[in-house]
Amino acid sequence: MPDVHVPPPNERAAGQVPPPAEPAGQVPLPNGPAGATGDVLRAGVAAWVTSAPLRALVTGFGGDWPAGPLADVLAALDDFSARHW
Repeated sequence: MPDVHVPPPNERAAGQVPPPAEPAGQVPLPNGPAGATGDVLRAGVAAWVTSAPLRALVTGFGGDWPAGPLADVLAALDDFSARHW
């Protein structure tokens, strides 16, 4: 990995996050073929929302991982995003 200078927090622009030490696992965005059913799309969204990189992002910013049905988890993540970004 190339040597990257990451300034200390007091030298970073507001809201700037340092790069990760190692690339996080890639998780494909939810998608489906033309005409995909709602169940197929919902499963893709659920897989993305429950991925390890997203969980690490939330916990890395001090959040608690939401529980419950997909709609509740999405609402909680939306609220979390609104507070942090």
